Amino acid sequence: MGRNSIRLSGLLGAVVLLAAPLPLVLSGTASADVSIPCVSTDINDCTVTIALTSNMNERFTSVMPDKHPWQFNFGQGNGAPYGVTGTGNAQTTWNGVPAALNGTVFSAILTTGANEPAGGMAVLGFGHVTPIKPARPYNSVVVAAPARAVQGSVIIIHAVVIPVPAKGHVILQRNSGRSWTNASVLAYAASTRLWTVSLKWLYPKHTTRAFRLLASAAPGLTATYSKVFRISTLP
Repeated sequence: MGRNSIRLSGLLGAVVLLAAPLPLVLSGTASADVSIPCVSTDINDCTVTIALTSNMNERFTSVMPDKHPWQFNFGQGNGAPYGVTGTGNAQTTWNGVPAALNGTVFSAILTTGANEPAGGMAVLGFGHVTPIKPARPYNSVVVAAPARAVQGSVIIIHAVVIPVPAKGHVILQRNSGRSWTNASVLAYAASTRLWTVSLKWLYPKHTTRAFRLLASAAPGLTATYSKVFRISTLP
């Protein structure tokens, strides 16, 4: 850790301090509560940044970015040493509970000395108690479709999607100029592990239409598209 990093005491209830200790007055004399957002740096982490001035003795509250449990991870910054009541201190609360270890709304008291230089900043880091795995695309969306069709005939489109989505989550989309519109929903057969849709081909001769499949977003999975495929009407 750098010279201005917060040194964390190993004892619960201890005050979290920078390099040199500061005299702290924490017995109900802190100024009015200040709300400061915890800004996400990634899916599992966020930071609270506080501008420092001399002789601060302020309670601040920060709402975490989501409803999963969060914990206080580190304190850093620049300028003179500052103090923050630490995790487990009765002056520190999570969701209004004194000395709680985690939650979604953090509140603590921050103090500075008499000679805090202009431009000083405190940066407090928070993280999920249990990290969340980011959503990922489906492993594959593979389509089998005819390249040509006779006007008035019925065409069949098959697909294999891994992992297997829920019912109604595989959708045939048709290109319409600069946008895509939903054309039909594929049905799944567990015996063949195929998604299938049948369409009556109504397009006139010398017509080509572009299609793609959409595997809709699901828990842990992002929306994923197949490659674009085209079907032309036989002359």
